[in-house]
Amino acid sequence: MYQRSPILSRPIKLHWAGWETDTFRLQQCGWQLSADQDLAYNNMRIALRHADLGMRAISQSINFNYHEALLDPRYIGQAVIGIQAMAPDIHIHRRPIMREYGDVSNFRAIDAAPQFNERLDIQSLDDFAHFAAPLVRTQEIIVPEESVDDLLARILDKQQSAKRAYFEDKVRRMRSDGDVPQQAKFHAQIISLSERRAA
Repeated sequence: MYQRSPILSRPIKLHWAGWETDTFRLQQCGWQLSADQDLAYNNMRIALRHADLGMRAISQSINFNYHEALLDPRYIGQAVIGIQAMAPDIHIHRRPIMREYGDVSNFRAIDAAPQFNERLDIQSLDDFAHFAAPLVRTQEIIVPEESVDDLLARILDKQQSAKRAYFEDKVRRMRSDGDVPQQAKFHAQIISLSERRAA
């Protein structure tokens, strides 16, 4: 059994018209990244979008040996991806090709920030992927620690018992009919900060 590298999303260099950067720096500067990580045929492409600048970009497809990158971190330092096009709008046409896996255009959002991977064993082809999938991020509400209980009490007070019973009954009926309830949406996370006391 293979042991994968403990670091996911190690930065990969990108070149465009004389400029050089990497995937991590781009994300830090507000670019949203997607990757077409073709694990079966050892290819990779990157797509970029910057909402504030109103710009999009797509890279060339490069040969990327995921197995080699997994075993030798130095391999990443040699990988360079060239930007093929940058414009306010880019259209990607999906065309089936003569391959067992069909369409090669398979972009997925990624998190380009390097992160530690707790699970090192390889269980499927997807475990060879270089970039990690993005975390589900929500709006952060930062409040003093002593305010959290008060906020939760007010929220629960506004959630009328009759309304709660209605939704609980609806979920029960959906499950008994074999329907799957819609996925829950996370709207915000509460972060509490305790004030430091002077020594």
